[in-house]
Amino acid sequence: MTGFNANAKTVTVRVKVTNTGKRAGKDVVQVYFSAPYTKGGIEKSAIELAAYGKTKNLKPGESQTLTLSYRTHDMASYDAKNKQTWVLDAGTYKIHVGHSVRDLEKTFTYTVKERKTLRKDDKTGTPIHNLFDDTDEGLTTLSRAKPKATYPSAPTDFSMPASVANSDQRPTKPEKGTVPKQGVTYKDGIITLGDVAKNEKLWTKFLNQFTVDEMINMVAESGYGTMGLKRLGVPPTDDNDGPAAVKGPGGLLYTKIGFAYPVEAALACTWNDALAETYGRSAGREAKQLGTEIWYAPGCNLRRNAMGGRNFEYFSEDPYLSGKMAAAVTRGAQSQGIVVTLKHFACNEQETNRQSNGLFTWVSEQAMRELYLEPFELGVKEGGAHGVMSAYNRIGATWCGASRPLLVDLLRNEWGFKGYVVTDAYTNWTGVGYLDPVLAVYARNDAVLTSFWYFTQEIQTTTALKSQYLADPVGFGKALRDCVYDLCWMKMQTNAFDARKANGKKKLKDADLLLSADDVIDYEESTTDKLLVALRNFLMNRDQ
Repeated sequence: MTGFNANAKTVTVRVKVTNTGKRAGKDVVQVYFSAPYTKGGIEKSAIELAAYGKTKNLKPGESQTLTLSYRTHDMASYDAKNKQTWVLDAGTYKIHVGHSVRDLEKTFTYTVKERKTLRKDDKTGTPIHNLFDDTDEGLTTLSRAKPKATYPSAPTDFSMPASVANSDQRPTKPEKGTVPKQGVTYKDGIITLGDVAKNEKLWTKFLNQFTVDEMINMVAESGYGTMGLKRLGVPPTDDNDGPAAVKGPGGLLYTKIGFAYPVEAALACTWNDALAETYGRSAGREAKQLGTEIWYAPGCNLRRNAMGGRNFEYFSEDPYLSGKMAAAVTRGAQSQGIVVTLKHFACNEQETNRQSNGLFTWVSEQAMRELYLEPFELGVKEGGAHGVMSAYNRIGATWCGASRPLLVDLLRNEWGFKGYVVTDAYTNWTGVGYLDPVLAVYARNDAVLTSFWYFTQEIQTTTALKSQYLADPVGFGKALRDCVYDLCWMKMQTNAFDARKANGKKKLKDADLLLSADDVIDYEESTTDKLLVALRNFLMNRDQ
């Protein structure tokens, strides 16, 4: 250990690591903190990960000094009951340095003299307050002060809460005001997305040109790709899964695929941010070569159970490590002109029954903010993610894709996210109820991942959206417009748009927007292959 310094802004540890073995190798230095805990105060973990760093490959006898820092405010806890924001309690904080949480070499102390209430988000300056007071149904929180008395027990009351009985309800009163413009034509000609790229002041006029049907189709036709609109210079995108390998265009019928990488947990086990960013860059290059513009990855949920059905898609049980890995992968991938979708937002820690009318997930706001949301927050703030995939499950009684507090108040306003939100694979066959597309649009869940099921979903989905527009042209019209803005802005960040944005008002040829069979199929084509490609092109561009 070579040094320690802490002040009101930053905690810094300098550690000299020496290879005392007979073979070359790397090591990880991990920094943890233990916050002061008071009975009856904010519940806290006994120890939390705050920073880590990995050495280079050290030869026998070779040394390297690592400097690890984190913000002092990162040791704050979320006070959901009283202050409804982050609080850095007064008292002595223990800073632990070692090889792991169970193998610590040294402990330092730092004293906070006065309690600090952190009222605003550190990045956006947005005031912080509770957003999820309705997500725990009064459940008892496990307490360090009274672990036996507060330990979870089997329920005795199986009656349905009112929030569950009344879930998936659409707004009943139309919003008052002015209906957003739609279908506008200009004497000077069409304003394209390429024009907007050159002059962002044209956004409003550009969006005024969309008809209601065009906006609805853009939201509804988003399965393994987003719809283009040739007349306005909006390109389609090809999207595909997933964290362990990038697939090429064609959705579930893809025929091209990138490398099969080790699962995210293996990557997190390296504790190597640089390696994670390299992995993201490699996946991004493959996506670019295959023709995929949006990558349904990385997975950011926590591995809360050793038998979790989605563990292969997630990094770690620790939120900080998960978030740092997600941010690094995102930076690497998006550097190649593709867009990632951090998934599954949020609290999708159980695979079993997650689609059975939406798994009802009951959780306190403190647990959400300190555990389940942190990986996504780091992916947005440090990774700069341009996409998010909402989850099948509900938080409380609200489906994640219909939660405006989650997708607008927290994600966009508090964290500063700019981009688009897509649902998980869309399985609504009625246009109402669970996975209601109307509620998704109101919550600014911009796209529904309809995929090949769209044949059986199109009428129900578009009818539901059109009916709601007629019932609430002001409120729903604004919501549709926001979704289309997000989709178009997102497309501008992809390689699909880079090839076209210099065109301005130059007329785009059909060949510029349609995929050829060669783009999708790299083996000898059959008549069936050609038909599938033609069918997909028709679905993606039928309204152009």
